[in-house]
Amino acid sequence: MPQVQVFLVRLSKKLRRRKGSCCRRDAYELESMKMGYLQFFLVAQLATASIASAEGSLQSPRTAPKFGIDAPSPSMLRVIVESGGFVEFEREPSIARRNIDRDAKGRAVERHDALAAKLYRYRARERAVTGAPAGRWSGWKYIRTACAPTEAPATPRMVKVQADSDYVISLAWVSQDRLADGFLLERCIPDGPCAAAALLNPDVLAFDYHTLGARQFRIAAFNAIGTSSFSARTAVVGENVPIKQSTDQVLAPADSHAARLIRRRRAEDFGAHSCCTTPEQLIHEGYVLAGIKGLSDLYQGPESCGTGGCIFTIYTTVDGCYTTSESETVLASTAPFSGLDNDSPGVVVTNSSGSAYEGGIIIYYGADQVDSYRWRSFDQTVDRIPPFGEYGSYQEPDSEN
Repeated sequence: MPQVQVFLVRLSKKLRRRKGSCCRRDAYELESMKMGYLQFFLVAQLATASIASAEGSLQSPRTAPKFGIDAPSPSMLRVIVESGGFVEFEREPSIARRNIDRDAKGRAVERHDALAAKLYRYRARERAVTGAPAGRWSGWKYIRTACAPTEAPATPRMVKVQADSDYVISLAWVSQDRLADGFLLERCIPDGPCAAAALLNPDVLAFDYHTLGARQFRIAAFNAIGTSSFSARTAVVGENVPIKQSTDQVLAPADSHAARLIRRRRAEDFGAHSCCTTPEQLIHEGYVLAGIKGLSDLYQGPESCGTGGCIFTIYTTVDGCYTTSESETVLASTAPFSGLDNDSPGVVVTNSSGSAYEGGIIIYYGADQVDSYRWRSFDQTVDRIPPFGEYGSYQEPDSEN
């Protein structure tokens, strides 16, 4: 506190030059001024320290995340985040391809490309987010991949095949060695041909397969040298679920059950709803009334069809307002339901995609969604397996029985 000392010395010299009866008063004033200045200075210093501490706590690095590394195959490394939020990794040598997923425990998992018999090192930190900088880097962790295989992997052993519902079959298998770069799962028509069902990463030992038909399954492992023989076919599992055919019935606004409940049509009657309309108005705007199921009306939007399918929207009457919401809009190749209260048995399969090679399938029973999954077409034979990063937890589309 050198500035305080200089001030007090100068103040003392100034008061000593004063003479007469005011000396005692001046001495008292000196001490009072000393104490006042010291109090002011200490308060200022404490305030400055508090502000610095608060700024430091906002800018101080967050705790480094905890993570683990393993090498399920010579060509892939897997990183599992054990704690922390949004985590980023630095690797030497650098990461060229990655696949982001979650494991059965809900933990974030990243799969990274790798070369055989090579040493890698990793560190991690939490990503920068709004209002907080990036976290502190963890220490380096080291791992070496196994040597390159000299033979094809052994045939995996299927240990579980079970129908979890009318639409999902749960499968599990055991790898017989650590030479596999991945697994090829095939579905088979009972006593008929087999076809690719899914290409899976080497750490994936279970898969939920979505289907509408009775199936058998078999599995093989592959690496750069070749593909193992397939396991024996499983027993037949699943059932052929009937698929409901769409109807070409032409519907009119008078067929709508929900329209009979409409009370609010004008802007001043909208209340909490952003938009109220009527079936007549929607049809005037170019919408097509594709299906009526109870109090739900399904419309196909005007000029809404493209490579991914058509946009369908459900309208209902809520508190007298005929309206919809974003959650009631679907992109599909087939209307989720059609006709007037079509109660014939079976499911409706809708398919949406941005290309001929991948997309999503949603299965409806009545007006209710009962299953959905992402699909990818591999167009693949076992002698031409794609590199890591071009496959993952996807299956070939299987929406027929």
